[in-house]
Amino acid sequence: MTPELARAVRQAFTEAPLCFLATSQPGGEPNVVPVGFKWVEGGRLLLADLFFGRTRLNLAATRRVAVAVALLDPKRGFQVKAVAKVHREGPVYDRVCELLRSQGVEARPRAAIEIPFDEVYGLAPGPEAGKRLD
Repeated sequence: MTPELARAVRQAFTEAPLCFLATSQPGGEPNVVPVGFKWVEGGRLLLADLFFGRTRLNLAATRRVAVAVALLDPKRGFQVKAVAKVHREGPVYDRVCELLRSQGVEARPRAAIEIPFDEVYGLAPGPEAGKRLD
């Protein structure tokens, strides 16, 4: 991924109030949830599992995910596809707990979800929409 693309992806996920995490059951039934507790660190997205239900079950069965973000002014957006890592303890989990506390949330997440920016696709209107960008 070029430095410019990496910067644009980080900025979009940081600026947007929500991203949308898509998972699926082993049989293919899709599930999408909005996620507000999200942070970008390096080349990865960190999410806090505070209220995941079906998503948690899907992640236990298959860790392949897609996560999308879109901004309206200016119109831009990205979709990331990756294999997520689920952390229930350790440094990544501790970091997500720290990030939650910094936002005034004392609840401990059930898990921290780590999603590397492996495959990035454009969602902005125009000729690059839907194309792999990395």
